[in-house]
Amino acid sequence: QFESAPLLHQQQYPYQHQYQQQPRLKQLTSQEFEFIHKLGYFQSQLDSPRAEDLAAIECRSRIEISTEGRFSSIFLETTNLSALLVLEYAKRLPRFSSLNQNDQVSVLKGGSSKCVLLRTARCYDPLSNCVLFSPSLVYALVPDHFLPTYINPIITFFQKVHSYCLDNVEAALMTAIILFDQKARIVHINQVNDVQMTYLNLLNTYAKSKTFNYSERIKQILDILNDIRGLSGLYEEMVQSVGQSRGQFPKLLTELWKKA
Repeated sequence: QFESAPLLHQQQYPYQHQYQQQPRLKQLTSQEFEFIHKLGYFQSQLDSPRAEDLAAIECRSRIEISTEGRFSSIFLETTNLSALLVLEYAKRLPRFSSLNQNDQVSVLKGGSSKCVLLRTARCYDPLSNCVLFSPSLVYALVPDHFLPTYINPIITFFQKVHSYCLDNVEAALMTAIILFDQKARIVHINQVNDVQMTYLNLLNTYAKSKTFNYSERIKQILDILNDIRGLSGLYEEMVQSVGQSRGQFPKLLTELWKKA
């Protein structure tokens, strides 16, 4: 489903020498530029499920007779598809394949729900208080569907993510940082930490290339990452509660989120 990122060369700007006296943003190296471009491209694919997958979810939801049945069908299946997209994204991340198989599995199991939470937050519309997975796959974050103990902190988090206006590269780097932020059941912990540091450093470099107030932008992004760490368990419980009320739970989510 994910294609290789097309090659893109950094644009050269004529007359740049005329503005040497003014403060300048950090210039990315060609290697940094290509790396960031590749991540942004993969992120755009993570954000854009295949039309046939969306149509299949919509078709199955229409079979449901009740409003509650339609909601739970859309909610669980879009969450499951998000998890699948995260797995496909992770497998294409530079240096993921350098980990041994055990650590790859641990990274995916430990980080998948956090990445799905971030992806879902970026689909949130604060005006309608709905998650817009696609124009026809929408669900509201209301007490009719979720317990207030679940949705109140989740809505607060979604509103924060929306207010920070993350671009695709920031979201891509955050997803990578989240995935490699694992300690449990990791065999080669130093290697995983080193991979995560690569993405943390690249985030810092990218922020410096985008804004002079990069320290504030990094602070906002780290704030989101800290929230995700604290909310991922609650989010998993929220999804599982809908599955329990429906009497079924997607197989992929069961495999990824089951406790050891």
